[in-house]
Amino acid sequence: MQEAIDNRRNIWSGTLCKKSSTQNILLGLAINHDASGDDNFNVNGEYVLIENGSSSLVNLEGWTLRDTSQRSFKFPKNSSIQPGQRITVKAGFGDNTVAEFFMNSPTPMFENIDKFNGVGDGAYLLDEFGNLRFWTIYN
Repeated sequence: MQEAIDNRRNIWSGTLCKKSSTQNILLGLAINHDASGDDNFNVNGEYVLIENGSSSLVNLEGWTLRDTSQRSFKFPKNSSIQPGQRITVKAGFGDNTVAEFFMNSPTPMFENIDKFNGVGDGAYLLDEFGNLRFWTIYN
C-alpha cells in the first residue's frame, strides 16, 4: 500500500476524484490508536484528531471517517471545522458537539500495532462524494 501512496496510484491518485469545493484545503489527521489501559474499557481513548490547516471553513456534512476494516462514522448536518481549529472523533459513545464527535462503537476501532506481522491500521477521510481526501496510516 505504501508504494501506491508514494506513487499516487489507484485510490491515492488526486486525478481520479470528483471535483469538490474542498479540493484545495488542507486537513491534518492524527490517530490515538492505543487508549490508556484496556482499550475495551476505554473505547473513547481511541480517537482521531482532524485539524483544519487552511484559511477557510471546511463543511464536513456528509463526509465519512473510516478505518481499514470499513468501520465508519458519517458526519451529521452542520459539521464543520473552522480555520486553524481541530475536532476530535472518538470511537465510543457520547453526545456530539461542535468540537467532539462520537462513533458510538461498543468496541475499539483501531487495531493495535503488531510489529511481528507488520499490522497496523489507518484513518481515511472521504468527502461527500466518497472521494478519499485525507488519510494517515500506522504500522
